[in-house]
Formats: sequence, structure tokens, C-alpha cells
Amino acid sequence: MGLLERRRRGPLLAAVAALALAATVVAGLTLTGSDDRAAPDRGVRPQRPAVADPPTSGPPSSPVEPLPVDPADPMFTFVSSPDMFNADIGDLRTAGIRVRDGRNSWNPSYARAVDRVFGTLASYDADAYLVAGDLVEGHWGQDADRTGYFGPTRTESQKLRAVTRAGDFYYGRYRQYFRDVGIAPSSLYAAVGDHEIGDNPWRRGGFKARAVDTYKDVWARNFTTTASGGHRFPDRPVGTPYEDTSYATWLTPPGPDGVLLVTVDVFRHGSDDNGVSARVDGRHLAWFRGVLDAAPAEATVIVQGHTPALGPVRFSGSSRLMVEDGARSPFWRAMDGSGKVDLYLAGEVHAQTARQVRGTVQVSHGGLFAFRGTAYVVGRVYPDRVELESHWFDNTYSTRNRLWATSSKRPPGAVSYAPEVLTGTLVLHDDGTVTSSGELGLNPDLPAQP
Repeated sequence: MGLLERRRRGPLLAAVAALALAATVVAGLTLTGSDDRAAPDRGVRPQRPAVADPPTSGPPSSPVEPLPVDPADPMFTFVSSPDMFNADIGDLRTAGIRVRDGRNSWNPSYARAVDRVFGTLASYDADAYLVAGDLVEGHWGQDADRTGYFGPTRTESQKLRAVTRAGDFYYGRYRQYFRDVGIAPSSLYAAVGDHEIGDNPWRRGGFKARAVDTYKDVWARNFTTTASGGHRFPDRPVGTPYEDTSYATWLTPPGPDGVLLVTVDVFRHGSDDNGVSARVDGRHLAWFRGVLDAAPAEATVIVQGHTPALGPVRFSGSSRLMVEDGARSPFWRAMDGSGKVDLYLAGEVHAQTARQVRGTVQVSHGGLFAFRGTAYVVGRVYPDRVELESHWFDNTYSTRNRLWATSSKRPPGAVSYAPEVLTGTLVLHDDGTVTSSGELGLNPDLPAQP
């Protein structure tokens, strides 16, 4: 394929960037209001200069034209849906937990919503399902109602065991939702988000900062390691703290006509300050560069990580974490400067924006299942282009009652989902052009966050 490699040759590069900027199409996002805004991040150096004001609520202001139907089948199809839940959703009774006084993280309205959303994802019969983080709420190691569902939480060791038990349960249910609609867990490729490590902020010396390794261990046990203790993905940064959370894998037979996925854990937990920062450096960065160096120039390369690097981007109900130093970060420079990465898929901001500086196109996307509806992107890889379509599920919810949760932050007690709508399109052509519309309109003119 090698779309990016072809786009980057010679003076065509500057012309492509100018053409993409001139062709920008801006549209409003459809999101429903909520009370789910995260607390300001005190444990990570603030990275907020490139985030736009919240989008308006409501349906799309104008219909988005679907892409023309190609009679030829794509070489490869994927669905990307970061931040789909951002909540702990699962029937505790399936784990043999005796639910008391109706305190459960599941009810019939959520069962119907899960069936609708996951059934829709399954209808694409995709080759791969990508999730760039925030599969869960992750407020574990606490028990606001003193239910004891995941064990006592009085001492440090008890809290860590509760994190592990809750993680095994909710990640297990997440995988089961895919199985229930016929999607094999082997086609699911997840990344670590901030909610997979307890949710920001990580205050220095606080429990969440101390528990990052435990959080990542339980995530890895469910998504990157095998039942026998082996590793699902051999290409990983062995010998670093990210050897179980970052990985590279071919989604097709390897080679110049193939599709390579590189999943990066962007959350650095530094022993120097006991904090968490969104950056990729050291041997982790060296591994990432090595993967890109080894990739055939003609292959289609997709990178996924939780936080956007380029801004401004739309956001809604988000703490708005960004990769430190953005387009100047070693991570982005390695990616964009390689001349090989076609797409960087990010989550975190619960809204859809496409941006490009030189070659790599960043697509930040996702939703909030319980509070605002949820979103996904369908990607189709052809010999001469990559096509993306963004879709949005609007929902209504009631906060009269709440689902049970380990913390006092609880999802609405009832949700109802409408059928999905198309909200944007983007096509990366092998002649260097990028065409786009709606919420995927390239490089929209958005105000920066002070």
C-alpha cells in the first residue's frame, strides 16, 4: 500500500499539506450534556494549550454524504472505538457476587444498549477491532458503599487486591460483550488509557500513583498475555516498564502490502517524581523508532495511543490530556518523521477531530457510553487509499437512579440508544490528496484553550 510513503516524496509534501488545509470542512459534533467532567489533572504536567471549546449538543447540523460504494472488497477493514464505555458496566451476578439491595453495575436498559452498540460493531464483520484506551472507569481499590464485592479496602494490600479483582471482572465482561455478538477476542486490540490506571489526577504519594503497576498488570493479563503466561505479541519493548502494554503486530500477513498496528502505552510512571506523564521516551521510544524503521515503506501503518498529540481538537466531558509537547514531542516526531505512519488513532477527548501537520493524520475520537452516547470509526484499506467513516450513537439517560460503582461517581441508572448516524468521512489517497467531510473535516479552525 504505502500511501504515506507515496504522499511524502519531494516537494509534493508541502503541496499536500496546503491542499489539506484548503480543503478543510468543519462541522459540529452531536453530543448530549452530562455531569461527567473529570477533575483537573494535578499529577500530570498540564498540556492544554491546544484544545477547543466544548462542542454544541444535538444532532448533526447537516447530513454527511456517505462515501461511494466500491464494488471491490477492501483489503482490510477495522473498527476503532476508544472511550466507548468510560464506565464500569457488568452484571456482578455473573461472577457469583451476591448483589445486595439492587446494587449492581448492570440492569436491563444497559443490556439493551450494549446489545445495540456491540451488535452494530459486529455488523461490519471487521478484521480487527481497535480500542485506544478507556475501556472502563477504573476507580478501583475503594468501596464507597462498603459492599465488599471485590474484597476489603482498608489496607494498602487489600486495595491492590481489590484493583486486581475489579479489573479481572470488568475486563472479562468487556471481552464477553464482543464474544456475545460473534467477535473473537483475538481480533480485539486494546491500548492503555488513563482510566486503565485509575483515572487522572495521580497525586504524588497517592494510592493511584502507587498502584499504577498493579493496574497495568491486570490490564495486560486480560489483553496482551496468554492464559499460560506467555505473550500475545512478540514485538514489544522487552526490558522496559512497557513490555506488557506496548506492542506491534501485523494485522495481515506481513509485507509491503500488509497492515501494521503499533499500540503505544503513552503513560510514563516515573519513579523520580512518583507521578504520571503522557510521554514516550528512553528505551520505549527507541523501540518505537525501531519498529517504524523496520516497517516496509509500502505497508499501511496505524499507530494507536490514548492521548492526542496534535491540537486543537474538539472535546466533551474530558480532562483533555495531551501528549507532552504535542507536535514537538519525540513521540510525534518519530511517527511523522518516519514517513511511514498513515494514521494515529487517539481517544481521551470524547469527540471527533482529524488533524495533519505533514504526513501522518491524527484522528481523535470516542464517546461516553453512559453519559453522552458513543462513537466509532470504520476504516477500509484499499490498494490506492484508506477510507474512514465516523459514526455516532446518540443516547438519552436518566439520573433518577444510578448504577452501583466502586466509587461515589456512578453512571446513570438508565440509558437508551438511538441508531447510529454518519458524522464524517476522510480518505487518504495515494496521489497525496486528503479529502474529508463533517466531523472528520481535516484541520478544522478551532479556538485554542488558554
